Amino acid sequence: MSSNVGTNHIPWDKFAMIYMGAQKNLGTAGCTVMVIREDLFGNADKDIPILCDWTLHEQSPDTYYNTPAIFPMYITMLNMKHMNANGLEHYIELANVRSKLLWDCIHASNGFYKCKITDE
Repeated sequence: MSSNVGTNHIPWDKFAMIYMGAQKNLGTAGCTVMVIREDLFGNADKDIPILCDWTLHEQSPDTYYNTPAIFPMYITMLNMKHMNANGLEHYIELANVRSKLLWDCIHASNGFYKCKITDE
């Protein structure tokens, strides 16, 4: 879900687990964001890999099963604070402006650039 986070409303209640790379809209490469619905904690099947056992991660505050990339996490946190201060509607509008610029360029290229989808 990397491309639409931070640029559109998301019906969070429709998802059990969301996995996204921060590098698209939230932060730098090397940082992953996961949103996990609470009812998934404590209900892992016996054959679930350690990295997908959310309860195991939640209950081990002094150790990690992988080494987190701290600098990308810090930069992502700073960027998300900045984005929260501006509000989602600001970023939706920015996405719309950028989209319009791109479509205008395609349409003004006299066929040099072509797209098989419509912009409607």
